[in-house]
Amino acid sequence: MAAELFAHQGFHKTTTRQIAERAGINEAILFRHFPHKASLYWPVIDEKCRETPARKLLAAQLALAEDEKTIFTEVAAALLEQNMADTTLMRLLLFGTLEEHELTARLVQAYVTSFCDLLAEYIRKRIRAQVFRPVDATVAAQSFLGMVFSYLLEQKLFCAARHQKSGICKVSEMLADIWVEGMRAHPT
Repeated sequence: MAAELFAHQGFHKTTTRQIAERAGINEAILFRHFPHKASLYWPVIDEKCRETPARKLLAAQLALAEDEKTIFTEVAAALLEQNMADTTLMRLLLFGTLEEHELTARLVQAYVTSFCDLLAEYIRKRIRAQVFRPVDATVAAQSFLGMVFSYLLEQKLFCAARHQKSGICKVSEMLADIWVEGMRAHPT
């Protein structure tokens, strides 16, 4: 309940009264558990981040050592499916960044950066195996995630979905193909 309010109004515009009303409780009860709004904000963000299966999927995919296109296609698909179905986490991140809320840095470090680091480590291994060209693996990981999130923003924020004819599977395959082929040490 609080997650949806924070995601649609931001931290500053969401009031504890609105949160209590949405939860069907008295505001005094809310304050018994959370002395102030900021003490509720991190648990909301943390819970929303823990619900995301994409990081577990990435770790599992990387352990299987399948081909690069399969791995990047499945990671893109998981991120797209998760965020297309529920934009709450993406909105929390965007609102927190725009509002310059201090907990946004914690969110980025705990979830976004750790996801990117996991992907970058895999890229480093593929660079050492001379499958990918020698580049900064962190920047490469950020570029792949940037492609996926750019697509998400267009679809969800800029209402491009009504013009999109391709499904998530096709889009994930295209994004993975563009990125992987651009990274190959010896293009196929």
